[in-house]
Amino acid sequence: MIARIPLTAKVPVFIDEQPEGGYTVTSPLFPEFLTEGDTIEEVLRNIQEAFGMIIEDYVEEERPLPRGLFAEDPAVTLEPAVTVS
Repeated sequence: MIARIPLTAKVPVFIDEQPEGGYTVTSPLFPEFLTEGDTIEEVLRNIQEAFGMIIEDYVEEERPLPRGLFAEDPAVTLEPAVTVS
């Protein structure tokens, strides 16, 4: 049996309000990350789903996750990083 260890990830995201309505979300740690939603509540749900899919891709492709992603990584300062513009 493979042991599972829960880790807490800290991922900076940028939530940008769009002129036509809704919000677009990106992350500097994951260039391929892009999601959107009509409301902040929808965006927050979509963020979790999108990151889940990206992490699955990283695992399947055996790509290393970005340095500083997990709280246990000493090379990162853990500051709130969500911005809404």
